[in-house]
Amino acid sequence: MLREELATMPVEVEQDEAGNLWAYFKGRSTDTVVVGSHLDSVPAGGWLDGALGVMGGLEVLRSLAAAPTPPQRSFALVDWADEEGARFSRSLFGSAAVAGTLDVDIVRELKDRWGNLLPDVVAEHGVVLLSLIHISEPTRLLSTSYAVFCLKQKKPKQELTIHICVTQTNKNTD
Repeated sequence: MLREELATMPVEVEQDEAGNLWAYFKGRSTDTVVVGSHLDSVPAGGWLDGALGVMGGLEVLRSLAAAPTPPQRSFALVDWADEEGARFSRSLFGSAAVAGTLDVDIVRELKDRWGNLLPDVVAEHGVVLLSLIHISEPTRLLSTSYAVFCLKQKKPKQELTIHICVTQTNKNTD
């Protein structure tokens, strides 16, 4: 669904080594504002969960594409792959890979409830787990700023918490 929507816009779309989906809209400078979240969820995660951030970013892309002039900064939308980790009980797969903090030795041993190994499952989607070992610097996140929007819902139709995080600089804190 996301790929189909992006195909209707003047953006460059790519899937990175970790399976994250990126869409780039060129502005007048190469400084890039990255907005994103994830489309996967967990049981009782709420009907919007990370989808709010992805759909919000999609709407920003639509607005930029419809504007008469390009924005000052470039813009990127990211859909983080396996961010919730529901299948393998290990979250932050895609974002950790991009940030250079994914421990491949740990995730290569993970199995789902049917006994499938994570490396075999992600390979079905074009991800070669061992290729992620070389990522040690968050090069894709060397941008002007990054924003993530995530809606957490404790109980259906009740208490909503909206998390918004915006960074001005990126630093690996490991």
